[in-house]
Amino acid sequence: MAKKLGLALVIVALFALAWYNIPKLESAQKKQGTLVERAKGYLEERAYVTAVDLLEQAAGFRTKMLPDVEELLKEAYLGAGGFERQYTDLLEKQMGESGAQADVFLEAAGYFFDNNKLQNAILALKEGVEKTGDAGLTALFEKERYAFTYSQGTYDDITDFLGAYIQVKRDGMWGIANRTGQMLIPCMYEKISSYSGGLALVAKDGEIYAVNNKNQRTALLKKKDIDLTAEDKDKPVRDVIDFGNIAQSRVAVQMSNGKWKRASTSFTIAAAEYDEVGTHSSNYVAVKKNGKWGVMDSSGDYLIPAEHDGVVMDAMGRCYNQGAVFVRDGGTVFLYVSGKKVEGKEFEDALPFNTEGPAAVKVNGLWGFVGTDGEFKIAAKYEEALSFSGHLAAVRQGDLWGYLALTGSFGIEPQFAQAKSFYSGSAPVLTETGWKIIMLVEFAKGAGLF
Repeated sequence: MAKKLGLALVIVALFALAWYNIPKLESAQKKQGTLVERAKGYLEERAYVTAVDLLEQAAGFRTKMLPDVEELLKEAYLGAGGFERQYTDLLEKQMGESGAQADVFLEAAGYFFDNNKLQNAILALKEGVEKTGDAGLTALFEKERYAFTYSQGTYDDITDFLGAYIQVKRDGMWGIANRTGQMLIPCMYEKISSYSGGLALVAKDGEIYAVNNKNQRTALLKKKDIDLTAEDKDKPVRDVIDFGNIAQSRVAVQMSNGKWKRASTSFTIAAAEYDEVGTHSSNYVAVKKNGKWGVMDSSGDYLIPAEHDGVVMDAMGRCYNQGAVFVRDGGTVFLYVSGKKVEGKEFEDALPFNTEGPAAVKVNGLWGFVGTDGEFKIAAKYEEALSFSGHLAAVRQGDLWGYLALTGSFGIEPQFAQAKSFYSGSAPVLTETGWKIIMLVEFAKGAGLF
């Protein structure tokens, strides 16, 4: 009985509070309405600054009229000039509301495009697509999302990205740059590995050694003019004569007998010898032993036994991603998934899968793209192609390279003499003046589409 009485008292109190606030609500709406009507008059007279003052007061009342007040306020901000920050702040507020409609994102994108703020425009479209799924926004986003700029630096040669850094060549010497083209290790080496785990291997003046991000030597693997066959147990120098790329805390090194071994980034070298060793990706690596190729995991166990004519690797030596690898036998390339051959899927050539997206394969002399099931996602009709990476794939059409989107349409029209794969919004391209790195505008300040 006491609980029922208490509940009744709460209900009565709530009704009383509502009745008490009705006059205040009506008063707020009336004041807001008066301010708006006055502001409309000034808008008609183009007295925008006065209208801004009145409408900002009106926006302080949280009534059902507020959306209309905000639309008038944006008009006043734009008309007055000098209120760009207030206008964009209001747009941001409206886009952040749970019920935001597509038109506010379209308005924001249009404003940023008109004011040469391409990154802001693309971000507004992206947010609108995520929140509303609107078809018009999606179409405009797909049209504009691959706008790019050139990062600093031009190079004589360049590799693919392996992680966030890339090997670059100037004046005949190699160094390391990041995805914006900023140099990490200067171009002063005859050869340099990929940079990973805070280290890169370098060759210079007959020596092979490791350097850190300050270009300081951290380990010596081959010393100039040393007798590598001499017995010297105190000598901290291995008989390394060449090296591959560092990835996932591992690197392949070639010994003085011509054989390759796998080593850690502390440069502990495993005993097992191979004819050749690739670069680790997704904890797997291609190895050649006794003239035949296979794929092994990081612990040295074979996923695919070394009994094949070849394992398809990319330019950086990687072969394995998304659980898939291409194996070559008798001039034909076969798809293996989780270590097992996918029956009925045969290709003339292929390139490895990247961490996401279809892989490039060749049939009937032309390149297309397949998923890990071996089924074509984009038909084979290109003269050359690289596998998808970051939702884009480099393809050659005629003499020029561009980038396909997953839709099968060009995200970036063919315009480059050569092109390499994207990583985190950046990709190397060959221009008339040399190799440069293009960077998707949306990534310019660290944001990410993919």
